[in-house]
Amino acid sequence: MDDDTISELVDLLRRRAELLASLGEGSREKRDLVEAHDLPRSTLDRAIRELEAADLVEYADGTYALTAVGAHLVGEFDAFVERAEQAVELEPFLRWTTPETFDLDLRSLTDAEVWTPEPGDPWAMVNRHVSALETADRVRGVLPLVGLHAVETVHERVTGDGADHRFVVDASAAETLRTDENYLPLFRDLQARPEPTFLRDDREAIPYFVGVFDDEFVQIGVDEDGDPRALLESDSEEVLTWACDRIERYRARAEPVPDADGHDSGR
Repeated sequence: MDDDTISELVDLLRRRAELLASLGEGSREKRDLVEAHDLPRSTLDRAIRELEAADLVEYADGTYALTAVGAHLVGEFDAFVERAEQAVELEPFLRWTTPETFDLDLRSLTDAEVWTPEPGDPWAMVNRHVSALETADRVRGVLPLVGLHAVETVHERVTGDGADHRFVVDASAAETLRTDENYLPLFRDLQARPEPTFLRDDREAIPYFVGVFDDEFVQIGVDEDGDPRALLESDSEEVLTWACDRIERYRARAEPVPDADGHDSGR
């Protein structure tokens, strides 16, 4: 099947989507289809001929039904349309990712919320992230960068309230924590605990933030050259499973972050 034929087939699936959906529910007589879609009989006849010629629909025992190929293609096309609609809705977030690094099935993000910079509130996503850190008792995450407000919040929750927050950071974020004078006192307190807050993964750059909060919801944050751009939040079970697996892969190979003198700060 050449490219032109495939393009024509895709166009046919798009143009006759409602009719195909009806037949996907079961075989139908012609008069039922005419009434269900409020179509002139001549229009329906033309549509049926197109679908039969493409081997999507067949006639048997007085009714029309999807062929085996038709049922398969309709299912695949519907799934594609669903993913496409979700991609459009999530565009403010997805524009900062790539298919190679963000492998989550978009259909699991149907109920996700997205925060982006807004007029008068350019740090909406950062504020939402910090708010989640303030209220969660247990957080697991991976971080490509750190922000002072977030680290201060983690410090307060862990050292003051006994919360259990732990993160894997990449090399650049680790360097900020262990050398920047604004972060260093907070970092030392957090690493001095029996279970240090930060581990480091030097093998590759972490492409985006993933955090699991109280095993109830996930945040995924994306940035551009260190500037936060969007934050996605979801409580989908599929997303939770994906996030936990991703975080554990990083934790399994992470090492203690050395202090400013090069000594391991614990694990």
